[in-house]
Amino acid sequence: MIYLDLIFNLALLVALSVISGFIDRRWPRNTRTGVLLQGTLFGGAALLGMLHPLNLGPGLIFDGRSVMLSLCALFFGPWAATIACFMTMAYRIALGGMGVTMGVSVILASTIIGLAAHYRFKPSLIAPSIIQLYGLGLVVHLVMVALMYTLPQGVSLSTFQRLGLPILLMYPVATILAGAILTDHLSTTQAAAALNESEERYRILFNNSLDAILLTDPDGRIHAANTAACHLFGRSEEEIKTGGRNSIIDNRDPRLAEALEERSRTGKFAGVLTFVRKDGSTFPGEVSTVIFQDHHHQPRTSMIIRDVTERERMEMKLRESEVHFRTLADSGQALIWTSDLDKEYNYFNQTWLAFTGRTLEQEVGDGWVAGVHPEDVQSCTDIYKSAFDRRVIFSMNYRLRRFDGEYRWIQDNGTPRFSSRGEFIGYIGHCLDITDHKKAEKKIRKLNDELEQKVQERTAELKQTIAQLEETNRVFVGRELKMAELKNRIKELEKQ
Repeated sequence: MIYLDLIFNLALLVALSVISGFIDRRWPRNTRTGVLLQGTLFGGAALLGMLHPLNLGPGLIFDGRSVMLSLCALFFGPWAATIACFMTMAYRIALGGMGVTMGVSVILASTIIGLAAHYRFKPSLIAPSIIQLYGLGLVVHLVMVALMYTLPQGVSLSTFQRLGLPILLMYPVATILAGAILTDHLSTTQAAAALNESEERYRILFNNSLDAILLTDPDGRIHAANTAACHLFGRSEEEIKTGGRNSIIDNRDPRLAEALEERSRTGKFAGVLTFVRKDGSTFPGEVSTVIFQDHHHQPRTSMIIRDVTERERMEMKLRESEVHFRTLADSGQALIWTSDLDKEYNYFNQTWLAFTGRTLEQEVGDGWVAGVHPEDVQSCTDIYKSAFDRRVIFSMNYRLRRFDGEYRWIQDNGTPRFSSRGEFIGYIGHCLDITDHKKAEKKIRKLNDELEQKVQERTAELKQTIAQLEETNRVFVGRELKMAELKNRIKELEKQ
């Protein structure tokens, strides 16, 4: 009889928990109204169970309130749990009797344990598992059994003997049953919310993309076009859908058949095709398309299209600029090279290649070093790397082997290169053969040395001549002095 009364009571509570799902769909649990209604529902379900309890004596009743209060706290948080807790606690106090202390304690304990599980398991993020529900039910009802000892002596022991085992066996199972219903609903709600969020993100991306996006069938029918597609083709979405693929793609483009064949074979295609606007003008479009299956397992295709007219125009200008650069570089007599951000030499003009007698493949990277005189290699690499790290202009002289095996002196002037956005992209070198200049310098130095030697010789001869003149002059002056002295002596003798 005891088991039948408990089963009836708990089955009633499990059935009532289904109503929670209907409320949650109409008034979500994260709203004030939803919390109020859920708290009232669980409190009311607990009260209904208390109206049909297992009665063991005056004021000593057992029902499923512990299950409903713990689940209410677990799934709906503190506010709903507080409402349900006060409803059941007020009614239990009003009933009075010898079990009032245990009844109120069970209400508070179930609510507190349920809230602890709420913050521990975080059901709003991950729906509780069967093990977690069973653990919650077991802990709550272990506490309930322990609280039987708050009953008067004699009653507590008999109550424990009659209901201890049935409660520990059946109430955790009832927690699983009622909790599973709430968990399934929560999982469904979370999945629906995730789906809605995913669809919302898709709509945002679809409607706000700067690229044209089409949802199509492999046979060319178009089901949807975003705003960018309408602007790109100069058509409304309805016009694009009505016209289909043939109205927006130039069927004369020979690349179209290859693109469709590749997509059919591999399931995807990426490349450039020619598209048509409403006014008949054409433009190159970079298209990326993939075949997939929708939720009805029907084949669908997505197409993302970007107008690359400006990009192709810039690429054409870049190619023309590259041709002009190479034409100028190859038509001059200077040896020209360029390097990239990895300090690797990646280009040598025809003048350089003709000078060294090597191919471009042999020179790029560090291959050009093979032609540098072994005594100059280390200084060259040191100067280049130092300048590269500081991104400054540099100049260096080294000997480079010519196609005939002769080493020629090269003056290599390196200048940093920058993109149109001001980004450093490497170096360009302008080299001149200065061997004749070196020879002329050597000859001039030799002439200067010879001239200096002659000057030194002439200076020595002049010094010798001057010394001789000075000696002659000294002798002559001495004689003159002696003659003057003699004349003066004669005059003195004449006067005497």
